[in-house]
Amino acid sequence: MSNDFGLTPHIVHDEVPDIGAQDIMRNPLYRMGMDKSIEEGYVGRGIIIGIVDTGYQEHVDYPNAILVKSFGDKDTRDYNGHGTHVRCIVLSGLPAASQIITKALDKGGNAYSTKDIADAIIFCADNNAHVINLSLGGGGEDRHIVRAIRYAYKKNCVVVCSAGNNGGNLTFPASMREVVATGALSWNDKLWRHSSRDERLDIVAYGDQIVSGWRDLRNEVSKLMRSLSGTSMAAPWVAAECGRIIEIYMRHYNEVPANHVTINILYKAAEILNGIPYGNGKVRGLTTQVFQSIINTADTVDDHLAHHPALYEKHGWFKRVLRFFKLC
Repeated sequence: MSNDFGLTPHIVHDEVPDIGAQDIMRNPLYRMGMDKSIEEGYVGRGIIIGIVDTGYQEHVDYPNAILVKSFGDKDTRDYNGHGTHVRCIVLSGLPAASQIITKALDKGGNAYSTKDIADAIIFCADNNAHVINLSLGGGGEDRHIVRAIRYAYKKNCVVVCSAGNNGGNLTFPASMREVVATGALSWNDKLWRHSSRDERLDIVAYGDQIVSGWRDLRNEVSKLMRSLSGTSMAAPWVAAECGRIIEIYMRHYNEVPANHVTINILYKAAEILNGIPYGNGKVRGLTTQVFQSIINTADTVDDHLAHHPALYEKHGWFKRVLRFFKLC
């Protein structure tokens, strides 16, 4: 048992806040523009999101996972609730995505071992996850997890990590350069007071009083909802958006983009916020128009065409023109 690695301290609110159906200012989909992406039909078809967390429970409002596996014990059920909450946030942002759910944390939110977390990451990568969400962290750098994340990255996975909830520097593994380190926003578009932050923070999303599915220990299928706060709640919005970017790219080019291209588009689509000196801004839902404008910018074209020999032959002249004006 690893007592210093697992869920970083987060807030579980006693009741779901009654924010009212018309209070769109507390609707994460609206505030991050994901509603427009969903209206355009970018809902995650063909996309697989891997989740390493506290386990799995079916929920009446969210589709079932395509693959569930436990590391550390034989029981895949979520006795904590955190894993159910995270997976349902992903599906709120990307409702047609498929999910691989791995259990590597016990009912107290502690890692069975860091090797179990590493094995879960590798399992997601080996089973074709496009994106892996890690709403966990703590302790010092661990060689098993470092190797697993680098393995997943080399397998072209986008790995999204919660930044941590200590109000100070980022926790491991969000501190790794191979991951998308995600901080939490409050509804005033300021960093949530407990969100970790430093120059390694990459992006932010709403993580304050996020309502999502919750485990029900008395029933096989849960109908429960619960409000939680933490960077654990912010990361799955970003994981969902990374999946959407891959979906849009695949529709346009009929292949999966290199993971660093996906990340580049994620950052370029983000909304810059005043008063937050770290990262690339607030995650924003991608639309066709925004995607095309990003793809046509100079540095993105360089990155994009480098992995598209056929497109290089077709658009190489455009790349050279853009590079000329970029250097002038």
